[in-house]
Amino acid sequence: MRRIVYADTAEELEQKVQQLKKDASLGKVGTTIPAFSVVAEEWLKSIAESRSRSTLNGYRTYLNRCILPAIGNKLITKVTDQDIRMILDKMPKQGYSQTSILQTKSIAQRIVKYAQKNGFKMCSEWSRIPLKEEQKKREELRTLTDDELSLILSKQDGHRMCTSVLIMLFCGLTGTEIRALEWRDIDLRKRIIRVDKALINTKFAPELQLQKKRLIPIPDELASHLQKLPKASGLICPNNSGTFMTNQQFQTAWVSYCRFLHRKYPSHTNKHMEYIARQEFFTAQNVRLTYAKMLFQTNLNILEIQYLLGLTSFEAVYKLAARFLRVNEERIRGTMKMSRFVIENGDM
Repeated sequence: MRRIVYADTAEELEQKVQQLKKDASLGKVGTTIPAFSVVAEEWLKSIAESRSRSTLNGYRTYLNRCILPAIGNKLITKVTDQDIRMILDKMPKQGYSQTSILQTKSIAQRIVKYAQKNGFKMCSEWSRIPLKEEQKKREELRTLTDDELSLILSKQDGHRMCTSVLIMLFCGLTGTEIRALEWRDIDLRKRIIRVDKALINTKFAPELQLQKKRLIPIPDELASHLQKLPKASGLICPNNSGTFMTNQQFQTAWVSYCRFLHRKYPSHTNKHMEYIARQEFFTAQNVRLTYAKMLFQTNLNILEIQYLLGLTSFEAVYKLAARFLRVNEERIRGTMKMSRFVIENGDM
């Protein structure tokens, strides 16, 4: 289909042409409605710059194995709740875990939302398909208890993960970021940590992925701990060989650290093992969520908190703010949009 495009400048003309091409690929030019698979591909392209390669590959895997074989050729506006429910119900029988089911639903839900933003009226909402596992997962994602915080702060040495967990607690790093962090990234004189890389999991070995840099202030409690340590170089959280930890090695080290914190009896005794079995170990996500909670208890605004957490999704910030500030989520959303408008127009 041909279109004549008018514009005042060459730059504006190029923007209009690119938008028309995008609309054409989505079927919005003319009367053609695109298939679900076409919109899914456009969605992947739209998030390519803000997601790691491993994340994108994971999305494609779920799409190709679970979603597209069932509804890939169906028009995006004709996808129904029954189609969705059928996909989710088949996955347990095919051996998929509850985590995989939740991830599949989340991916398809984002594609539907992307289609809605591009002007397509949907007859179904993936978010309206309830799953008991989702509620359970939300309940499991908690902040650290006072007892857990006391254990972490009271045992700041004696295990190789002690320093790493303290940095995660006081600076909000993710597990992939702490595994990539080096001692040279810490500037104790300026009291900042530079976070500009993370590890992504590949089939053979962890791969370093550069990301947008953020500078995180080091609080006094962490600074005093780091100053007591002997000067070191290389990785802060290496494996036994001094190289990058794989995800499995990190999980193993994390469980070992939690057992170290809860050690009450001599190791490897029946009494000790029975005691450890009764403990509910916290995760790296629990530590990061605790850092987020501490940020919301300060006088920082929401955009500053988003920067410190390194979040690319505003939706994630909305949910955290609604959880920890106990205020209306729509008001938070409006405040953030206004803040973005002010910043983008150079008034700050």
